[in-house]
Amino acid sequence: MIVVLWLTVALCVIVHWLYRVNKDYYIMAFFSRRVRTKDGRPVESIVPVPKGRTIFANCLDLYGKDHAGVFSYSRELSQRLGESYLQYGMGLPIFNIIDAENAENILNHPKLITKGLVYDFLQPALRTGLLTSTEKKWHARRKMLTPTFHFNILGQFQEIFQAESLKFVQQFQSQDESIVSLSDLIPRFTLNSICAGVFSYSRELSQRLGESYLEYGMGVPLLNIIDAENAENILNHPKLITKSLVYDFLQPALRTGLLTSTEKKWHARRKMLTPTFHFNILGQFQEIFRAESLKFVQQFQSQDESIVSLSDLIPRFTLNSICETAMGVKLDEMAEKGDRYREGIHMIEMSFIRRLSNPLLWNKTIYNWFAAKTYDAFLKTVHEFSSEIIAKRRILLEEELEHRRSTQTADDDIFGSRKKRFAMLDTLICAEKDGLIDHAGICEEVDTLMFEGFDTTSIGLIFSLMNMSLYPEKQELCYKEIEEHIDDNFDNLDNNQLSKLKYLEYFIKETMRLFPSVPIMARQTIQETELANGLILPERSQITIHIFDVHRNPKYWDSPNEFRPERFLPENCQNRHTYAYIPFSAGQRNCIGQKFAMQEMKTLIVVLLKKFRILPLIDPKTIVFNVGITLRTQNNIQVKLVRRK
Repeated sequence: MIVVLWLTVALCVIVHWLYRVNKDYYIMAFFSRRVRTKDGRPVESIVPVPKGRTIFANCLDLYGKDHAGVFSYSRELSQRLGESYLQYGMGLPIFNIIDAENAENILNHPKLITKGLVYDFLQPALRTGLLTSTEKKWHARRKMLTPTFHFNILGQFQEIFQAESLKFVQQFQSQDESIVSLSDLIPRFTLNSICAGVFSYSRELSQRLGESYLEYGMGVPLLNIIDAENAENILNHPKLITKSLVYDFLQPALRTGLLTSTEKKWHARRKMLTPTFHFNILGQFQEIFRAESLKFVQQFQSQDESIVSLSDLIPRFTLNSICETAMGVKLDEMAEKGDRYREGIHMIEMSFIRRLSNPLLWNKTIYNWFAAKTYDAFLKTVHEFSSEIIAKRRILLEEELEHRRSTQTADDDIFGSRKKRFAMLDTLICAEKDGLIDHAGICEEVDTLMFEGFDTTSIGLIFSLMNMSLYPEKQELCYKEIEEHIDDNFDNLDNNQLSKLKYLEYFIKETMRLFPSVPIMARQTIQETELANGLILPERSQITIHIFDVHRNPKYWDSPNEFRPERFLPENCQNRHTYAYIPFSAGQRNCIGQKFAMQEMKTLIVVLLKKFRILPLIDPKTIVFNVGITLRTQNNIQVKLVRRK
């Protein structure tokens, strides 16, 4: 009893002493490795450091918040501080970036390519593919995959985009008017209560602080960036390529692919994959994009108007497109498995948010003991689906090679051939034969490419179609432009004609400014790192770039919450900070498939607008955002499709 009493007294004395030493940061922040400044000034003279809710710094700031609450918290903090800020959590500093200057610094930094630790949460599903890998593995995979996004290959996808778009529209053409649920078209993993709370927390903090800010949680500094200057600083920093610790939550799913890997692995994978996104290869994909878009629209053509729930249709469209273009496998006979795959991704995202909002589950051992088994079946579904895709493509590729051998046909240039369509997966299979990657590595990159290829694009399409309905005068400008350049039978719907649709591109860009598919991205330091703004971040500091807040920062955007595609006219972009608009990230770890995504989105929108007018069924003021791997809403977003006469 006496021992317990003395221990209690000692604990109280220690807590009181720590409080006297630093009343804002408290216990966990005191034991974290602290961010310093180059000239010895107080950190607070460069970035604000909002105090946490408890004596454990910022560790528990998100605890108990639902999805909207977490998103709102971050947004409010960014708006209140008005600049990038620093936090401390889980024994690590977290630098939150909301300005273009810091975003440019970070995204262009040659050593800041390692994803933040939150990406580890994705590895059970995505493993260590292009999204989660780093260093040599990422560089090798990126180099391997880049040619698969060559312009010629993307052109082949246009047929699929067009067919899917037409199939999508066809279901509404039997009606004069249709109400379409956009929310149902996005993947079936809208996360309601928890996601909304997380997003609300982040948003509220950003709005309240109004600048990038520093937090401390779980023993680490957490730097939150909401300005372009700090974003530039981070994204361009040569040593800041490692993703933050939350990306570890993705590793059971994505493993260590291009998204979650770092260092040598990331460099090697990036180098390997980059040629697969070459202009010529992307051009080959246009045929697929066009065919898939036409097939998509066709299902609505029997009605004059339709109220359509898009939550099932759009993800199916984008999943079909990514599988046929990047993987070289049609899903016609695997539609049911594709639905189970999307449901598995939904549950994996729930696991990610659960870990993100509960600091106790950040520890891998605790997570594996108490939570991981719940999601094992979904991980198995996701990985079995990707493995089947790989197996099917191996067979198809071997049959093609055998045919070439039997006919003594020389191999065509994969970037220029129109006889045989190139699949991005072919790059990985051929690299395996050359000893540059093994089967496990192929699985990592396929998991990553499929996840990023269908999910983020579907989010972009959802919000683009919603904005088409909300702004009819701008929809009409897009339609007139399409009428001028695209034939009614879509025979000329290729990359050359798509490039002429300038206003449509501005429209999509403005949509991605207000509704970036990935609202937050994160990095972490792997050694003590000095930033251009004078901050010295200790090893394992967490840096969060709040793209959602950078894109709405009034420092760079006049009336930032207004929808104005004209912002992206060349004359209006001249004096704007380059890193004020980063929907596809920036620097050496920028999105490898951004041209692929834009091409696919343009194709479906072209086919839809050719066939239908899009009318609104939602008040944008009622939208509640959820945090997730990608941007979500709690709302069931619907539009009405009215067939054009």
